[in-house]
Amino acid sequence: MNPRPVRPPVVAVLLLERTRLVGMVLQEGVSLAVAGLVIGVTLALGLSATAAALTAARPAEPMVYGAVALLVVMVAGLASAIPARWATGVDPVTSLKAE
Repeated sequence: MNPRPVRPPVVAVLLLERTRLVGMVLQEGVSLAVAGLVIGVTLALGLSATAAALTAARPAEPMVYGAVALLVVMVAGLASAIPARWATGVDPVTSLKAE
């Protein structure tokens, strides 16, 4: 007689799936922000000589670039996490029945 296979509780499986969904949405949002940062910083460094000629700023301020990059990634993460967490609170069966 074979024993029944041990299965994780349904709640744990749903929680894992919700966590995976939030992780996927966060990863996509932050990766888009990083791609935008790479393009933006490249263009900014290329145009910094022109900006330095027009203003009294140094051509490349590493602290400013770093602070802005960190701020952009943090805002992108938050902007991705809030809707993802909200979407995981919706019961899939209820939303399918509503349609």
